[in-house]
Amino acid sequence: MPYGISANDTATGFNFPVVVTLNPDFPYYGSKYSSVTIQQHGFIVFGTTGVKIYSDLSSCANNIVAIGIFVAKISNSVGNIFYR
Repeated sequence: MPYGISANDTATGFNFPVVVTLNPDFPYYGSKYSSVTIQQHGFIVFGTTGVKIYSDLSSCANNIVAIGIFVAKISNSVGNIFYR
């Protein structure tokens, strides 16, 4: 599957999380979420987080709902995270 700017994806850098609005809401473990925050190192946090930066999945508070399928320490000096 093509990805990146040429595939009309949106790009964001590694240094700041980005909030993505979900439409329709995403059901997950009995709750519905209207947004996710794409974090550094390959995981997403559901719901409103105040756009807090979590350095890794283990730094998330117990009440934060997150998914980290391919969590890895990613160099934040170059590159982008793409989403659509």
